[in-house]
Parts: sequence; C-alpha cells; structure tokens
Amino acid sequence: MNAGDFITSLAKLAGIAEDNENFVKVMANKELATADFPDELASGLLGKLLTQEAAKNNSDIAKHFKAEALNAVDGKLLDYITKYELGDDFSNTLKNTQGSYNKMDMFTEALNKKFTDQLETAKNNTDDPKLKEKLEEHIRTINGLNGDLEKFKETHVERSELTELTEGYEELIMQEKLNNLLGNYEYALPTSKEVNIRTALSLLENSFTDKGVKVINEEGNLKLRTSDDMEYFNKESKKVSLADFVDTMMADHKLLKVSDAKPPPAGTNGTPTPVVIPENAPEGLASAVNEAEALENQFDIPLN
Repeated sequence: MNAGDFITSLAKLAGIAEDNENFVKVMANKELATADFPDELASGLLGKLLTQEAAKNNSDIAKHFKAEALNAVDGKLLDYITKYELGDDFSNTLKNTQGSYNKMDMFTEALNKKFTDQLETAKNNTDDPKLKEKLEEHIRTINGLNGDLEKFKETHVERSELTELTEGYEELIMQEKLNNLLGNYEYALPTSKEVNIRTALSLLENSFTDKGVKVINEEGNLKLRTSDDMEYFNKESKKVSLADFVDTMMADHKLLKVSDAKPPPAGTNGTPTPVVIPENAPEGLASAVNEAEALENQFDIPLN
C-alpha cells in the first residue's frame, strides 16, 4: 500500500469527500501520495479506527456503556433496600443474583410482599370496620393483580411456547429466503442445483459462526446482525450487507462458476458425473459437499 491509498482510506472513514480542496492538495503531492506505507501498519491503524456509526454498533463499546448504566441501577436498588428496610438477607441475595433485570424483578416482588404483609398486620390489629374494609380492599387489589396474571397463564399459551412456535415459523421463512438467495448464483461444482445450494448454505452457516453474526428478518428483508443485535461492520468500519457477506463467502470458497470454464465431461453408462474437489479448495468445502450429497441421496434427488 502507498501513503495515498492509506490517506484515502482515512478520508473515507472521516467522511471527507475526495473533491475536498485540502484533500486534493495533499493527494497532488506525488512524493507523499506514492510513498510506501507498510500494509501491516495500515491494517493495524485502520482496524482500530471507528466511524460514529460503526462505534454505535461495536459490541465491546456497547457492553462497556451498558455495564456502566446497569451498575448504577444495581447501586440504586441497594439504596432502596435500605430505605424500605427489606433486610440484610435480601440484600445479600440480590448482590449474588446475576443480571440487573433479574434484580429489578426480585426487588419489585419483595417490595410488594412487604406492603402486603404490612396491610395484613394493620388489618388484624384494628377493630375499626371501615379501616378493616379499606385495608382489605388494598390487599385484594395487590393479590388480584397477581391472581389475574396466574389465570392468564392458565388460559393462554405459555409465553415460552408461543415464542418457540413463532421462532420456528420465522426460521422456516429465513431458510426459504436464504435458499432463494443462494439459488441466484451460477455454481462451479458439477452437481445438481440442490446440492450446490446445500453446500453453500452449510459453508455460509459456518461463516456466520466464525464472524459472530446472525441473520434476522426485518419487515421481510434479511439483514446481518451481531450477537448483540447490532449492525455488522468489518475491520475497515464498513457496514456489511447480507448480499456482500454471501458474495465474499462464495468467492473465498471458489463456489462461483468461471465464465470461460469448460463444462465437466459427462458420465458414462448413465452414471452421474462424480464431484471432484480441487486440491486447492478451501477447508470445509469437501465436507459441505458430502453432507449435501448425503441429504440428496436420502431423498432420492438425482444429481445433474
């Protein structure tokens, strides 16, 4: 890489247009623009720089600020435990509980129980019928809310079950959309379209795992997200679409048909043409092809 390419990359990260007057002046300095710039140093520098959009979608940065925010919540909950005299035992239990949201649920339940117990004690210690009725009304209100929730759980589908059904349906839709996307390519391997798609899908799923990304269906469009549900950016702080990701994966594994490639020789005696994996094929290609072929054989889908 030369210095000009490196400066251009920096300008793109900063959002500076190539027709910017000062940028043009710098690039007009041929001695500077053509000077050698070590690739390793350039990659190291560019890999540590983030645009504002990329920073918002960086998992490490998000975790840092989320932890800071939730630590403040945890501290406030401990203050409330002291204020409402929920006791040292509950305080210790809360401290040993993982997850700020779980702690908030525990605190709410403990506070409701404390208020209910106080109302019960007050009702039992008074002979005033009007006061008893008033206290009983408050108790019924609290218990009634809890009771309504339990009845709802009994008469409706459990949330976990509903979530499982919904996720299963969405998974089928995403698989169909991925299959359609992969079906648009011209493949190099001399197998049926189905085997090529299954092979590509297997390698694509491995790439998702390696990169720590997943696919979501957002209003009918498939998009890439990190494990923290943020947009996916590459090392150069460039947002990567699903199509770009698939294109790169297909090229890396040499799955695409070369325009001037000769067609494979036909099989003899009606036998299908065997699939030959090139010696320089990327790791994982052979196993993906074998897995796809096994699935086709299982359902008697003919090759070629």
